[in-house]
Amino acid sequence: MRIGKKKYLLSLGVSFYPEKEMLRLNQQAQIGWHFIKMNKLGVLVFQKGVAQHSTYSVDYFTGSKEDYSEYIALYEHSGWQHVTTFMKRYCYFVSNSSDTEAIFTDEKSYQARIRQEWRQQLLESLWVALFGFFFYLGGKFFFGTVFHTWPIWYFALTLVALFFPAVLLLCMGTIKLLYQKRTKYYNKPEKFAKKQNVVRDTVLLMTLGAVFGATLALLIL
Repeated sequence: MRIGKKKYLLSLGVSFYPEKEMLRLNQQAQIGWHFIKMNKLGVLVFQKGVAQHSTYSVDYFTGSKEDYSEYIALYEHSGWQHVTTFMKRYCYFVSNSSDTEAIFTDEKSYQARIRQEWRQQLLESLWVALFGFFFYLGGKFFFGTVFHTWPIWYFALTLVALFFPAVLLLCMGTIKLLYQKRTKYYNKPEKFAKKQNVVRDTVLLMTLGAVFGATLALLIL
């Protein structure tokens, strides 16, 4: 969608598809749309400008607030210009030079980045499960101890929140299984991006999620 000199595209999911996402940013820059930020709704925002060959990269920041400035400076010293940071974790960089070295210099560092990111997401998902537990207590208080008496929407919301970490872990495991050689493309993200199939993965994950949810509902009810 375009509004004036700005263009908006829905993100593919920077957590599972950073390579595919960066390829999109590169392609948009080649036709004159330069990435400036991703808003809270997960929408990529572009500014109209001169068409040029740019290379975008994203890294997951795991340090403290005190380390942030030094972290950004380190990348800028290596030739990467900081564009924006999403949710205080995902740091986007751009380079207009073909001589700039890739952010990840070896397979192990890229593998470590993915592990840190997913570990942090799993830890943060525990907050969602905690809210699910409160929903569960609220359901027992307002609707009774028998789940059949609960409104369907409330029961579904409680179930999703309570088992959100398990669902997230299922998604991570599936993506890892589908793309077992992902880390081998640490310095060739564009090549790997062409192997990623977002539509297929989404259908698969939704199917697995539905089966998981239905199984839980049957066991509980």
